[in-house]
Amino acid sequence: TAMVAVLTGEDQRYNLEGYSEAEALLRPLRFDSDHLHSTVAQDVATLLDSHARSRQTKAAARLVDGRGASRVASAILCLK
Repeated sequence: TAMVAVLTGEDQRYNLEGYSEAEALLRPLRFDSDHLHSTVAQDVATLLDSHARSRQTKAAARLVDGRGASRVASAILCLK
């Protein structure tokens, strides 16, 4: 899924930088940026382009498979 992400805490920095390096995120944005509103608007406008959105979606799918909760649940059930 294509996304725009705003860093609200330092504990998120490495995740957002990694997403950006993998091209799953255009750029990590900071909540305290002087230009946050206009930068978010620019990134959303970029993602209106279906090719840009598709590229970002494919990159994100390489990082996140959506099955993490299932793996955690299976691991917990195996602890019994």
